[in-house]
Amino acid sequence: MATILRSILARRLIVGLVSTVMVSGLLIGTELARTDTMAKATSLSNWEYSYPSSTSNLFLEDLTGTQYNWTVVAPRYHVIVLNSYEYSWIPAIKAANPDVQVWEYKDLTSTRINECTNGVDNTFLTTGIGYCYAMKYHPEWFLHTSSGSLLQEYGYPNQYEMDYGNSQYVYQWAENVVNDVLKHGWDGVEMDNAVDTANAYGLATKYPTDQSVQVAMTAMLTFVGKALRYYHINGAANVGYQMEFPGLWQRWISLVPGLHEEFFMSWSDSENVTGIPAWEAYMEELNSTTSAPQNGMVILHAGSYAATNTQLLDYTYASFLLGEDGVSDFAFGTETPDYPEFHLNLGSPEGKYFENSNGTFQRNFTNGYVVVDPNAGTGKFYVY
Repeated sequence: MATILRSILARRLIVGLVSTVMVSGLLIGTELARTDTMAKATSLSNWEYSYPSSTSNLFLEDLTGTQYNWTVVAPRYHVIVLNSYEYSWIPAIKAANPDVQVWEYKDLTSTRINECTNGVDNTFLTTGIGYCYAMKYHPEWFLHTSSGSLLQEYGYPNQYEMDYGNSQYVYQWAENVVNDVLKHGWDGVEMDNAVDTANAYGLATKYPTDQSVQVAMTAMLTFVGKALRYYHINGAANVGYQMEFPGLWQRWISLVPGLHEEFFMSWSDSENVTGIPAWEAYMEELNSTTSAPQNGMVILHAGSYAATNTQLLDYTYASFLLGEDGVSDFAFGTETPDYPEFHLNLGSPEGKYFENSNGTFQRNFTNGYVVVDPNAGTGKFYVY
């Protein structure tokens, strides 16, 4: 079946990138060559998604190998992300919650030496390209430092950064991931490390500036997004540092089925983002999809992965509810605790949120309302 899928994808997706731009002396593809099939695929997506309706707006990324009692856990979530080798759990999860989306995790920009043994890559990978395959057949796909050595990612000794601006690497990544999703019955893919800044994990000589990094990643997201859309595969690309680049989130949200903000308003156990201007900047991530529904979904994770501060939870979850569109998802801390706030029966939203005269922001629902005070870093819920 994999061979058939490879053949189908090879016919439908074009490796050649025909429109290019010059950045720091680098030739990087920015637009796919169009065939009748690809034009049809682009039109077909236009931009339709198959996210099911759900009473949940919560997201769980379970990469620890924990097999929960899915009968209890699955009904609480809209999207659950697992390791690729855990596909056998999908039937039990779907039986407990037919509306849930089950995605696999894949890294966009690295390959990992610890997933290769005696020259053979593991059957199931956290990346789109195996280390041993790339080293044997495409060593040119590895990025290098100024000393000429492979770019080993800061803080991750088993990970090596790959050339996400290389059209052949991008094509192979998309082909491998699409094949895996279709073969094992995933609904989508969590795409980690959509890098947007130079030196995020170490400085590559090929991409020495933020601009060169973003042009290369834009090309990759464009290609991968079209591949996923053609096969009705959902997913989200995890983007970091986007607040440093106004407008980047809005540009990238149109390329892929969704985007993931890993530290929404907080990267600790306290309110790191307060004050109306800073708060509004983060709210624009939500507004990017509510103001343009064709842009897909937004996943917002608040706090560090050890966060338990309930004031932070109330502030970030209430902010999420102000802009939530019925498709986007929220996660907090370790993502598994079941907080009472998640069970409030607010009903359906009655219009968009608005600013009160006292500097708070409010959204009304059929059964109550939500108020956020960005200056104080608080959120409150009122149920009739």
